[in-house]
Amino acid sequence: MNVNLADSVLDACLRFADRPALHCLSTSWSYSEFAGQIQAWARWFAGSQIPARLGFALPNSALYLAAMYGAVKAGKVPFLIDDKLSRTEIGAIARDVQLDVLLVATEWEFDLPRIGEWQGLQLYAFPAADKTNLLHPSTAVCRFTSGTSSAPKCLEFSHTAVLEAGRVWMRSNRMESSDITLCLAGFFNGLAFNTSLAATFLSGAQLVIYSGWASPPQVLREAARHHVTRLIGFPAFYKLLASSGLARNKLPASLQQVYSAASSLSDDTRNALKAQYGLDVSNYYGIAEAGPVTTEADLAAACGNGTALQGCLMRTENGVLQVRTPYLATRYLNRPGELEKRLTADGFYVTSDLAVISEGRLFLRGRRDAILDVGGKKFESSEVVGALLSLPGVDEAFVFGDPVPDQGMAVCAVVAGQNLPDEAVIRRQLGCQLAAFKIPQKIQFASALPRNAAGKIDAVGLRSRFRNRRFQNA
Repeated sequence: MNVNLADSVLDACLRFADRPALHCLSTSWSYSEFAGQIQAWARWFAGSQIPARLGFALPNSALYLAAMYGAVKAGKVPFLIDDKLSRTEIGAIARDVQLDVLLVATEWEFDLPRIGEWQGLQLYAFPAADKTNLLHPSTAVCRFTSGTSSAPKCLEFSHTAVLEAGRVWMRSNRMESSDITLCLAGFFNGLAFNTSLAATFLSGAQLVIYSGWASPPQVLREAARHHVTRLIGFPAFYKLLASSGLARNKLPASLQQVYSAASSLSDDTRNALKAQYGLDVSNYYGIAEAGPVTTEADLAAACGNGTALQGCLMRTENGVLQVRTPYLATRYLNRPGELEKRLTADGFYVTSDLAVISEGRLFLRGRRDAILDVGGKKFESSEVVGALLSLPGVDEAFVFGDPVPDQGMAVCAVVAGQNLPDEAVIRRQLGCQLAAFKIPQKIQFASALPRNAAGKIDAVGLRSRFRNRRFQNA
């Protein structure tokens, strides 16, 4: 019998029918009501004759989850996209993975035919095109990660993989139906996807969907209002909390488990949270291709990035982390063969992270490639370089990340040319191509980029000169 993600969630809704399932602003659904919404969306998708590849570019909401599971129930494949990306970036993704339609909130407008609107969400159709890469028959959901060019890689996940990731997280973290999770991450992000979607509903727990800027006072008020037991967030939020000066009694007494992921949480922030609030933070590690990898089995001993989840294995080779999980992505839809090249003969995925494993505990030591990390959102420097080189007057560009504790890094750029636009123009033009978080926070100018004897850009020297402000400033 084939396993189906939506059917498994609907089975859980039947088992926990009278229990509360979701809270989002003024919306609260029981499991029975959640099931009704999923079935209603499934009927709408099926009746609308919508093709299979369905892009989701939505902020977190209860409707998002009902529509996502409804799409799967109707035999569609949701492609989960960061709604903070620009329309240009979303259009590029759509062309690259050959999306059929895009589901967005009603306030969004696209220069595309609108083919439907329901429950405050609307559908736009992309031009019909022959599919050069067919979806794998087992695929339930697609998510994105950074690619080797400006276009992100599209990961296909099977029904079994999504469900197993939820079950492993649920078992390893001892989730129960009495748990109430507040998630600050976007549903497209692995932090939310791996910890808060399938895991919550399979265990009969409750999910509180947060909306708006994640300021510590607002988040803690919401957590207290719903008696939250588990908080899922990014290092930047915990850094804000540690420096907020909020009284210890502002933390809800119900809170039992606090998770941080994406960038590593700094020891300073972790120690401050322990001293000020008595919080032991689980600095969990996961990766888009392989799902969640670690957690904290013993919160009192929390350090580094935790220990392996049940059924997961970690090892290093020449300092590079390799992981094996029971829910690896099937493949990259738009990069055939690339995921397979990262797998060892015995099934380990070779990450881009440098690490040390000591007594079964993971300690990250940076990255070996050009991946940038801003507040937990990862992308390649080549995306920003490509956008800069498209601007009139820019002949050369170099982009790198300058580490910032608990925020990943600041994006830095040196642009070179004889007739360069000023910084305001560069930022305005980049805003038409890139999401706001990808636009360099620091820009310096040069007539030409420094190069070594081999004619290659002198990256080490360039970074040093940038940090010493030896290039021209805007």
